[in-house]
Formats: sequence, structure tokens, C-alpha cells
Amino acid sequence: HNLRNITVDVPLKRLVAVKAVLPIMQRQRRGSIVNMSSSAAWFPLPRGAAYCASKAAITAFSESLASEVSGAGMLASMRGRPAADVKSLAACLEALADFAQCNADVLDEIDLNPIKALPDGCVVVDALIVARVQG
Repeated sequence: HNLRNITVDVPLKRLVAVKAVLPIMQRQRRGSIVNMSSSAAWFPLPRGAAYCASKAAITAFSESLASEVSGAGMLASMRGRPAADVKSLAACLEALADFAQCNADVLDEIDLNPIKALPDGCVVVDALIVARVQG
């Protein structure tokens, strides 16, 4: 039961919560959604089928949601300019999530702002990483 809770129930509850708050965020024209996935979404782990499947579900949900929300229009092709590389942007955010998860015990804050989504990748223009003060 505990494995099911960690790999299935908790991620699904997060997805339901995102879908519940998204209309509110859209009406207010502000808000952020950060979904944590991992490279396990693409690279299978021995004895990790449920975990990998849950990470793949979060990744697919995040990519689909990004294409559904109004801000996705900024990533699409417009005025003759090429579309942004959404897969690269998603990979950047997933790498950030992996980094944060692996270093959670020593991190206080991470801020990437802005991230420029380009036609052939993405660029983090400015990053702030604050280590937790050990004391």
C-alpha cells in the first residue's frame, strides 16, 4: 500500500490539484506551476516500474498542460518567427527538479529568471542558488 501511495496516489493528487487551481490562476492572470519529475521518466530503473511510470505521467501531464494554457501561445510560432523548443524547456525544468531533489538537504532557494525558450533550445539568463546555512 505504501508503494502505491508514493508512486500513484500522491502524483495523481498533485495533478488533480493543478487542474483545480489552474482556472483560478488563469482568471487572476498570474501564478506558477512546478511539477517535479525525473530522468526516470525516460530511463527505466531496475525494480522501478511504478516509480518510472509515475514520473512519465507527470512529464506527459506537464507537457500537455503547457500546450493547453494561454501562455503556450507565446511558445508557438507567430509573426513568422519559429516556435520555441518546448521539449528543451521541459528538459531544463526537469533537470532543475532533479538538481533540487538531489540537493534538497543543502538548498534554501533556487530562482531561474528568466529562462528564454528558443527555437533550438533554451537559455537560463540568470540563476540564483542559495545554500542552506549550516548551524
